[in-house]
Formats: sequence, structure tokens, C-alpha cells
Amino acid sequence: MLAGKIRRMVSGIFETISQQIIGEDVNKTKYCYICIIVVMFFLSSCQQDIQAFSFENYPNGTPVILDNMGYSGEPFHPIQGDMYVDWGFYLHSTPVDDCLAINTSDNESADLFLGLNTQSECGDAIRLEIEFIEPVKSIDVAFVGGKLIYSMDIIDSGGEVFDSSSIICDGKFDGTLTHLTYTSSTANIKKISLGSKTGMALSGINIKELNFER
Repeated sequence: MLAGKIRRMVSGIFETISQQIIGEDVNKTKYCYICIIVVMFFLSSCQQDIQAFSFENYPNGTPVILDNMGYSGEPFHPIQGDMYVDWGFYLHSTPVDDCLAINTSDNESADLFLGLNTQSECGDAIRLEIEFIEPVKSIDVAFVGGKLIYSMDIIDSGGEVFDSSSIICDGKFDGTLTHLTYTSSTANIKKISLGSKTGMALSGINIKELNFER
């Protein structure tokens, strides 16, 4: 959006300059034209490819229906890790796999979140992983959680954790979102691992929004 505004501004400047000098010096006009074409090409090549997602609907647009009940009465719907390939990523739970769900942050909330299945067989699932089909260069995860320290491990294509980010969540569940963010100089983020620093079951992260830039 910003790049488009700048391009339109540059085009206007070019038109003004051309009108002023076109009858005076043809070489100057050609020089201005070449310079502005180079600038506009640079701006177009620098446009950001930012993707933003929330989890009220599946990638095909179908609304998510919460048709199961958790151990403390919170509604949820189990999901598979390959359901979001069309959005550019896979989902995993660790150390127990296949424990993903769309849920509410509490029994009274109408908002939907991506989180962990809290059924008894998934009690040891403590972290949620997002694996990008193509590596990305920046990530922003907006979430709610308990009053705990949450961390985001940054993982490269070789499976190595090369950095991490952490933040204290306020634990209020009043609609306020906490953000874990990370930006790299190149598109080398293949996977992120999210969860509380306590490593305790049922202290998982509930993601409201996922934003990333390629």
C-alpha cells in the first residue's frame, strides 16, 4: 500500500519535471525518465508479501463448528495438522502428535483460537508447532494464555533452533492479545515452536491471529 502511494507520487513528480524540461533538453528528459523507472522498479521489488490468518474458518471458507466438550466444559473441535496447507503451513503438537484443536479461550468466550486438544490422551502435549512450506522472514503470533511466560523457538530448515522470543502473558482472558514476534534478515524461518516456559500440560498457547512475511 505504501509502495503504491510512493509510486504514484513519483509518477506525478516525473510528469511535472517532464513538462518543465521537455522543450529545453531532450537528454535531461531521458535521464529523468530512466532514473524514475529504476526507482519504481526498486519499489515494486521491495513490496512485502505479508500473510494474515485467524481460525474462525477453514481455508476453504467453511466456518469451524465446536462439536466436542473438553474436560472442564470448554467446547473444541479436533483438527489435523495438514488442514492448513493452502495457507502455507503445517501444524504439529509435541511431544504428543495429533493433539490440535480449534477452541475457545474459556467457557464464556465466543472467539475461536488455534490450540491444543485438552482431552486426557493429549494431556502430555505441551507445545504447538507451525511449519512453513516455504521459509519466512518474520512472524507475529497474537494469543491468549495463562499468567505465564510463553516462548517461541525459531527453527531453521535443518531443524536447529537458532533463536527464541519470550513474553509474559497477563492471563486475563478479557480479549486482550499478547504478541510473540520475531524478524530475521532473510527468509530462514522454517518452523516455530510455541508454548509456556513451564512445560506443563494444559498451559498451552491459544492463537487468535497468525501473521508472517515471506
